[in-house]
Amino acid sequence: MRVIVVGAGVVGTMHAWHAIERGHEVVHIEREAEARGASVRNFGLVWVSGRAGGEELDTALRARELWEAIGERVPGLGSVSYTHL
Repeated sequence: MRVIVVGAGVVGTMHAWHAIERGHEVVHIEREAEARGASVRNFGLVWVSGRAGGEELDTALRARELWEAIGERVPGLGSVSYTHL
């Protein structure tokens, strides 16, 4: 299947990555040279501070784990800074 992902922030990158991992052909596009959209402002649920305990925090922690796993395999992608968490 061919997939187009619009937006290269945390959320768009995560969707593109998982589509590739599942064998799809992916075109990943971003309007800016650097990330500046919504994922940067709310960090795509990877940000754990201020999250309610339970399901919301669990989701944020899982998202952060997935993002860091991608960061280990893709040099220069960036990672979550623990100083901000």
